[in-house]
Amino acid sequence: MLWPFRDQAVDPAVADPCAPSSAWTPGGDQPVLSCTLVRDDRYLRRTEGWQELARSDADVRVGVMGPPGVPLTVLEEALAAARPMTDDEYATWLDEGPTPGW
Repeated sequence: MLWPFRDQAVDPAVADPCAPSSAWTPGGDQPVLSCTLVRDDRYLRRTEGWQELARSDADVRVGVMGPPGVPLTVLEEALAAARPMTDDEYATWLDEGPTPGW
């Protein structure tokens, strides 16, 4: 099972995306065991029970989490399909649910 997420942007020029020592996971906060730059602006962080592939765009960080056994290619495919929403689109989505075609 994969868990997509949306978060505040982390500008790699200002803050190191690998600096946080813990990551929020569906199982709660867990210590980050490793963090690597996969390509361009995509970072893979691993905890004991989860792995997170994320990218930062101008105003938002989007990513996908999965158990350790999920291949990186599957995480990359899921992240490639992610389209960050504006704050207004996100607020509407939270209120009304997903729009068909997203």
